[in-house]
Amino acid sequence: MYNLQINARRLFLLTLSFIAVLLLMDMFARWTFSSHPGAFTFNFKHAFDLDEEYNVPSTFSALQLGFASFILARLAAISRQAGKGNARNWVFLSVIFAYLALDEFFVIHEYAGELIKGRIQTSGAFAYAWVIPAIAFITVVGILNIPFLLRLPGKYRIGFMVAGAAFVLSAVGGDMLVGAVRAYSPGLEKHHFQLFENLVEEGGEMVSIAWFINQLVKYRQEHLPSTGRRWSFMPFHAWYRGHLFSLVESGNKTSRMPAGKED
Repeated sequence: MYNLQINARRLFLLTLSFIAVLLLMDMFARWTFSSHPGAFTFNFKHAFDLDEEYNVPSTFSALQLGFASFILARLAAISRQAGKGNARNWVFLSVIFAYLALDEFFVIHEYAGELIKGRIQTSGAFAYAWVIPAIAFITVVGILNIPFLLRLPGKYRIGFMVAGAAFVLSAVGGDMLVGAVRAYSPGLEKHHFQLFENLVEEGGEMVSIAWFINQLVKYRQEHLPSTGRRWSFMPFHAWYRGHLFSLVESGNKTSRMPAGKED
């Protein structure tokens, strides 16, 4: 039986690099569309526009959330096998992130917002009506997870809370601010605010999930048991010292790698 070990620090840096590329591609696509609209035979702007759906950035975000859900599910399984607590909390969070991944890809919250706007009038900060149930849901989830957070080691409690707060501020707070600006200062939104909407809001979501995954991987390495004998992929290890991934063969002999080697 083999388990995949992940170098948390290098995975985080690799993800940040890819996010930076997506942000640059968004700006390049917008510049190309405005300056040379006929330069590409396909819709290059749509392919990399952070404010659009069903394209490269939205697919990457969905994969990020799905990967976080997978890691949370693995933490639940390992916690249960090791007889440690919090397994139900990991499962609960895994389900939430699985839904968020589906929502990111299929834009479920937008349909929910349209249903709400069909029943009540919303404007300003609540122009994107989906933020109303989102705030209620976030409040309930936050309250339910307070005991879980208090049981975590201090640095991971803070790390998870920072990631969650950054994600909520980017996703919910970002749309609320954009709605308010569009309602009360349309000229500002048109000429100066698009950069915030596309880079800070969408980029903030991706960076916060990257940080959350980093914290999950480090928590797994430091606080849950690791068994087996480490085997590295060759010649990848020779090319990339301190490789990103390694293969672990489970066996009767147990071993634990020093945390510093994986951070």
